[in-house]
Amino acid sequence: MNQSLKSYLLISAVLLILLGCRQAKYVQEGHYLLKSNEIGFKVEKKGTIKIVGDHPLIDESDMYELVRPEPNRKLKLFFYNRIDSVKLKNQVERKEEKFRKKNAKRQAKQDRINLERIEEAEAVGDSLYRHKVIASKQVKLGWRNWVRSNLAQGPILLDTFKVRKSSEQMTIYLNKKGFYEAQVSDTIIYNDKKKKAEVAFIVTPGLPYTIRNFYLDSTSLNATMLKAYKDLIEEKGEAIVSGKLLDQDILDAERERFTKYCRNEKAMLGFNRNYIGFLIDTTVGNLQADITLYVKPKTIKDPKDSTGKTIIEHQHLVYRIRDVTFNLHNPDTSSFKDYPAYLAKCEALGLEVNPIRAVFPLLDTIRIHGKGTFIFNEEPFLDPNLLDKQNFLEIDTEKDSIDPQLKYYKEYYVERSYRTMSNLGVFSNITPTVEVDPNDPLGRWVVVTYDLTPTERQSFLFEPSVNNTNGILGIAGQIAYTNKNLKKRAQELKITFAGGMESQPLIVGTDENGDLSRIFEINTFEIGPTFSLTFPRLIGIPKKKEEEFSKRAYPKTVIDANVNFQKRTEFSRSLFQAGFLWSLSIPKTQILSIKWMELKFVNLQKQDFFIEKLANLNDPFLINSYSDHMSTITTINWSYSNLNRNERTKNNFHDISLNTDFSGIELWNNVSLLSPLIWKGLEAANFSGVSTNANGLRQFFGVPYTQFVKFDAQYIGSIEINRKQKFVYRTMAGIGKAWGNSPSLPYEQAFFAGGSNDIRAFKARTMAPGSYKTYADTNSTLTQIGDTRFEINLEWRFEMTSLFDGAVFLDAGNIWNLKREGVVSDPSTLLKSSSWREIALGVGYGFRADFDFLIIRIDLAFALHNPHLPEGERWWLSGKADYKNYFKTDSEFPDKIIGYENPHPLRINFGIGYPF
Repeated sequence: MNQSLKSYLLISAVLLILLGCRQAKYVQEGHYLLKSNEIGFKVEKKGTIKIVGDHPLIDESDMYELVRPEPNRKLKLFFYNRIDSVKLKNQVERKEEKFRKKNAKRQAKQDRINLERIEEAEAVGDSLYRHKVIASKQVKLGWRNWVRSNLAQGPILLDTFKVRKSSEQMTIYLNKKGFYEAQVSDTIIYNDKKKKAEVAFIVTPGLPYTIRNFYLDSTSLNATMLKAYKDLIEEKGEAIVSGKLLDQDILDAERERFTKYCRNEKAMLGFNRNYIGFLIDTTVGNLQADITLYVKPKTIKDPKDSTGKTIIEHQHLVYRIRDVTFNLHNPDTSSFKDYPAYLAKCEALGLEVNPIRAVFPLLDTIRIHGKGTFIFNEEPFLDPNLLDKQNFLEIDTEKDSIDPQLKYYKEYYVERSYRTMSNLGVFSNITPTVEVDPNDPLGRWVVVTYDLTPTERQSFLFEPSVNNTNGILGIAGQIAYTNKNLKKRAQELKITFAGGMESQPLIVGTDENGDLSRIFEINTFEIGPTFSLTFPRLIGIPKKKEEEFSKRAYPKTVIDANVNFQKRTEFSRSLFQAGFLWSLSIPKTQILSIKWMELKFVNLQKQDFFIEKLANLNDPFLINSYSDHMSTITTINWSYSNLNRNERTKNNFHDISLNTDFSGIELWNNVSLLSPLIWKGLEAANFSGVSTNANGLRQFFGVPYTQFVKFDAQYIGSIEINRKQKFVYRTMAGIGKAWGNSPSLPYEQAFFAGGSNDIRAFKARTMAPGSYKTYADTNSTLTQIGDTRFEINLEWRFEMTSLFDGAVFLDAGNIWNLKREGVVSDPSTLLKSSSWREIALGVGYGFRADFDFLIIRIDLAFALHNPHLPEGERWWLSGKADYKNYFKTDSEFPDKIIGYENPHPLRINFGIGYPF
């Protein structure tokens, strides 16, 4: 066993001892620390009464939720016991006195200044003066108080009253589950020496009642209600089934399910769960019960009674939409085009205007057949036709013989309309109102009203930030101008000027002087403008074709362009990029985006030492990766997430993303600029912009264009164990293939590995492809890239305290290059029989401080399996690896290893937010 492992085991043993000792340190005499709560079920097995930990028909986790109080968490109690109460009290008193004196001085200073100002004002005959306010210092009570308040928890003591109450609550729970003869007894086991107590609850459930028959009360359910319930059963399945337990939670869930179905699918406005009831007959014998579902009539105010005090019964109706009104409110005087003219018009009509209370009467109306009524102050701040496309509560035009359409009210249409209007980003307030038509209170028609207030149309933003990308720190900032409602069509124009600097690892490991010490200084500077224009529709689609899209598709077009200049130690890069993107949503779960064209032009001015380094490598793959190039890329991205899916059960989350990039492939029937037919035509015409360089690569204005295909996939899932624990996992896989005019993938399209959001036991971007040994190659680069990627991450997350969460994780994966011609034994390639042995493994423990608005993360990771070491020495626990044999050492300190990466198996990663 190596020395490192011995140290870790010793530390773990010491921690376990510390957590276990003197837990009742601050428990007073006559009281007992609650050690544990245990629940046992008394059951009969083969004629013998036994106490078991679970029951086939009872969820013991629900039972434990009813037990109060819960025992201490050992870590919290450990922190509490480490703080001496006397020292804490003395420290708090000293701090309070210290800050009391400080604030007294500040108050005295404030009073003195104000008195001088009063005297100066009186001297010149002025009754007014500028009052000085000096804020009081906030009291800081010291580190002991902080530990007790944030990390610790006082000892939780045995409370016999709560024990009895827990027994009663469990009995009530079992009765609700159909165990009407259940009994719960409790026993307390005392340990006077350690001042601890254990509570044992013995549950004798008895035999449960089951459902014999389920009926529908036809006298209370009219034909509409009967059909609604039968449709529910046909679409969603039966919930109340013969033979199941007589469980009140199942009946409550069925009441909720039927209510939701009637409101959403059967257009019953105002229908609620209180109208639904169950009659339960337990007299049928043999521990069985018959259940009958009935529905109470609707109660409303009598429209004939002007006082509104008379309540009458009315049948439940299916409602349709008679009219929709959009009230477009100007929020303030500056939002008017000609406020004096508007004010004069209101005065002429005798209408009150109150700018302070934002009361601006609506004056003008536009009525569009089949779409609704639009009422506004001066002029609509948004195109009415665009507003109609966001509204799912559409007008019923059955009475119109030319275009008959049945439009029913459905409750979830209200939420859906609200969401689509919010997605436009042009409203500060959206208030939908749905009510029965006041002109026909007993009829089956509703009217819909939207009160809409616009947000500020134009805005400026200055935003400095600190970045952490795969463990690489930097600072950045941006100045942005945004117009959210261009031409009153909710078109968003955004112009941004951004810049930043960060500490990137050098690609070649040393600078032009061969100095290694500067590799993590601020060495990357980036600056450039960005332009984007977003349309809430698909540009390029005929209008009639666009009308066929579902409103739930939320179509969007983005036209963007940016110019970027980046200066690094090795090179300066100029980038021009422009794109045209479509985005469509597939209801609730999926998003499809197609970037039909992304034109990218990259120009690199490399330093001489970097050119020499690449030449020494003599690797066409790397040389091409760091060269000028032009790309015309088409990107197709599909993503799936069940986060908003109503049918998602047990809080399990799934997120899938598939991304495909094509460059230099003729997707438009050979009309691409890069198609062979057009290229030959340009060459034949002696067009000066096209040429072929010495390496046989075709160039456009002196820059070779790229040809490649790249596929990248990611799957993230989570399983919620309980409200304090979660298991999260991620799988990523990708492959890229250069062809034709490209010897390799461009640098920005290549795959990287390592870092705080990746395989955390290795530095960001330093994981070499396959089992390639960078330390054995004097010409190797520090930044490593590959053609393919495969990675799996597993993480068990759990709550430690109210502030801190913990995680145990496993990361596995690597990057590789595809098999190259004539280099079969290359350790960096994927297509060989030993590739599976090149999977890197990292394990670790993470601490996360959750401040609600920000999560700060520290992950301690161990390189359990390092594929870059010689075979037989890759496993950390084997203890065979002697890093001094493979890495450079300092001449003055032979035990100090220097080189391209820190080979020590322990790595500390800092991050913002979760890694995935």
